[in-house]
Amino acid sequence: MHPSRNQHLNGFFHVPTLEETIQLMLQVNEKRGIPVGIYIEVKCPICHQALGFHPKQELTTLLKKYNLITQAESASVAPVIIQNFDKAFLQDFASSSDLPRVQLLSPKSMPDNLTDISTYAHGIGPHAQTVFPSYSPLTLSPLVQQARDLGLLIHIWGVYDDNLPSDFRHAGEFYSAVRPHVQGVFTEYPDRAHSAYVE
Repeated sequence: MHPSRNQHLNGFFHVPTLEETIQLMLQVNEKRGIPVGIYIEVKCPICHQALGFHPKQELTTLLKKYNLITQAESASVAPVIIQNFDKAFLQDFASSSDLPRVQLLSPKSMPDNLTDISTYAHGIGPHAQTVFPSYSPLTLSPLVQQARDLGLLIHIWGVYDDNLPSDFRHAGEFYSAVRPHVQGVFTEYPDRAHSAYVE
């Protein structure tokens, strides 16, 4: 999928389950001063339901098992955020937990108004290009101010350090440019993003 990246470890590791990921995270956090969190997305809840699965019930059961179902429980152990493209799933999850919820947004179906989202989510997850239509000069979508006015966090996705817009010489420049405007970035190189956000 990314032939320019290091391929030497292909096939060495299996894809971990969510429970295995939580177990590893809790183990790592025992030795850290600041806990590593986990950002969970249930892919296509409707598809799973059609197959007879109950993704919300299974997720809440798993989070309860490790005492991560509320903000108060998870904050100091392993902060948890729930994200989804499915509005109904986020609304339903809110009935079982007060964990932060982020409404993912597709570039093909961007809302003109975020008021409705603010009633059930703590933030939005739009594609980077819908937030920054231009990088030279840096141009912000009206979405940014609207999110601020409604108290919504902005966590952008679609960021690849090895395929950045040509306006930036390296990842550090990109993260430094967007940092004042968004509170989080989905990236495959979290160490680089973290360095820019804690400068």
